[in-house]
Amino acid sequence: LHTAYRRQRQMCIRDRCSVDLTKRTIKNGKFYLIRTDSFYGVRALFNQSDGGLLLQCKNKEYPDEKISKSKTDSLEVLGYVYAWTNMDPW
Repeated sequence: LHTAYRRQRQMCIRDRCSVDLTKRTIKNGKFYLIRTDSFYGVRALFNQSDGGLLLQCKNKEYPDEKISKSKTDSLEVLGYVYAWTNMDPW
């Protein structure tokens, strides 16, 4: 399991997700656990017509990020996120 923290409506929500590490082929709009030089976490991925990728966060407070075709080698898709659980600690 991968655990990520995010902020929503001024409170900290704890998300847990289950990741299938055998599924790394990108299907547009699906969520994946990814790693770049400066980021490790979950994003929805979209193939772009120019060969690049669009990374979209589940939390709309974070802007979309575009990765150019020349920089896609620096992005590692670790696996497909197939389940989410939102945890609100007591």
